[in-house]
Formats: sequence, structure tokens, C-alpha cells
Amino acid sequence: MAQAGLHGIVGVASAGPVNKVLKKKVSLENRKLLIWGLVLGNLIPDADFFLLGPAYLFDAELAMGFHRTFSHSILFIVLVALIMAFKNRYLAVGLGVGMLMHALFDMLIWFSSVDFLWPLGMFGVSSTVYIWANVSIPEYLSALMGAFDYLAFGLYYLYLGKKAREFGTNEEFLPLLAKWTRLQWLFLVIFVPLAFVLPLWLFNIAHYAFFILFFFPLSLYITVKMRPTIEAFAEGIHSRDVSV
Repeated sequence: MAQAGLHGIVGVASAGPVNKVLKKKVSLENRKLLIWGLVLGNLIPDADFFLLGPAYLFDAELAMGFHRTFSHSILFIVLVALIMAFKNRYLAVGLGVGMLMHALFDMLIWFSSVDFLWPLGMFGVSSTVYIWANVSIPEYLSALMGAFDYLAFGLYYLYLGKKAREFGTNEEFLPLLAKWTRLQWLFLVIFVPLAFVLPLWLFNIAHYAFFILFFFPLSLYITVKMRPTIEAFAEGIHSRDVSV
């Protein structure tokens, strides 16, 4: 239940309002860096999948116990922002805010805990936020939420493509983006029925194998390739405005 695509949508959707607030206060180049960091920051916390990948492929339930720990903690968010501040403080702010948005979104939406105050739990201090602790969901619904990862990715790519056409950016990449989007629909069609027929442990192994080895890295690649479109939010112009 990573829904990285949904985090991407949240990041890109927030770019316009953020730019509107900062337009008269921050230079164009710094707004571009901040917005780029904002979108990237919304994806970065789920990179812990790369470290936990082998565990997911053999015992997804065990791996889920470690997911949303250090990479979703306020300590990690602050450290990343401080390190990036040496390069550019606006990029650092964007990354920090984006990662914080990711952690808060996970707390509100998914039926699992977020170790927001990691590593205090190692010292006997309560460090997790789990607002759904008293809610139990059936296995098929948990699996279905995993299948909806592909829906989220597809919607994220559709949104990026829509904005690229509006801004007149990434035109050479759009045909390939359309193919990657159609691939998400294919896997959605495959995994939705499997959510109802496979036991959860087997569904998770199959789903996370594709997710970790291919689809999440693909989302990062597409986000980087679409950087001109993401940064175009800072300019606030559409291609039709340029031609006037």
C-alpha cells in the first residue's frame, strides 16, 4: 500500500498554489528549485523499499513492519533538508516540506503506523503515530489497496502529461509516457482480480516484486525526466500564452 503515484500527484498538485504564494517573494530560479524539491520530496520517503526489497520478496508482512520508519521520521526529514541546504536552501525547503507532506499523508490515509519520532522507540519512548490502530480491514481490501498502486501511478503520469501539453514541455517524452501509462492500466486489470483470489501473503510478494524492482524506480525516472514540466509551474505560463 505504498501509493507512490498518489504522493506524486499531491506534490505536483501543490506546485501551483505554492508558486502563487511565493511568486512575488522568491526569484523564478529559486521557485523552480523549491517546486522540484517539493515533488521529489513527496516521493523520497518510499525509497526505503530499496533497502527492504529482499525482505518484501520473501516476507512482505515482516518488511511492512520496517516500512514507514526511519525514512518517514522527522529526524530524517530534517537531516536531508540540512544537508541539501548546503547546495540551495530553497531546494532544501522544498524537499523538507515534500517529505513532511508524505509522512503526514501516510498517517491520515493508510491503515498502518508511521514511526514519525524514530529512533526514540528504540529507547522505550512511544515514537509511532497510528490513528487507525483500532480499525481492522479484511485481507482482500488490503490487497486491493496494493493493486491500486497501479491506478495511482497511471493517474500521476496522466496528470504530468496533461500539464506538459499545457506548458509545452517534454513534448518528445510524451509518447513514451503514454506507453508507460497504458502499462499501469494493464497491471491494474491484472492485480485487481488477484486481490480477491490470492492469499494476502502471496499477493504481496507478487505485487511488491513488480513494485520494487520496476514500477517505483520507473516513477522516479519519469519524475526526473518530467522535471522541465514540474519546474514550469514556477513560470505560470501555458504554451498557448507563448504563441500569442
